[in-house]
Amino acid sequence: MKRFFSIFFIMMAAISAAKAQPSLDAVVPINIEKIQAIESNGKLYFVSENGRFVFQGQLTDSWHKKSLDTIDEIRYAASHINLDVMGLPLDDLNTITIPGGPERIVVFVDPQCPYCKTFINDAKKKTDKYTFKIIVVPALG
Repeated sequence: MKRFFSIFFIMMAAISAAKAQPSLDAVVPINIEKIQAIESNGKLYFVSENGRFVFQGQLTDSWHKKSLDTIDEIRYAASHINLDVMGLPLDDLNTITIPGGPERIVVFVDPQCPYCKTFINDAKKKTDKYTFKIIVVPALG
């Protein structure tokens, strides 16, 4: 399932990037699994996990269509996905809504995932505070 979500989000990023850049002249794959953002002397650097590659310059969050100029903005973007800004039409997807409180939580679940079923049962007990949008993604079969 992790692979499915990775592919899904890579596709979303590619579509978003394609909209921002009208054409690409060349693409060279670089095998990097992780990049760390580092702030040193007020400047941002991006370093590959093995330290071989160091990037300098502008980091753009293509999903949220915004420049990330500080380490705090990068930290936030690395741990949050704002589906409203992305324009993802949640109600057009395979979505189940558990209505309730004013705060909205969006969750991607698989019907074959036992942890997802436990989450849904727990969610039903918290509808006083949260409204749950559950997007069913049958990635496991």
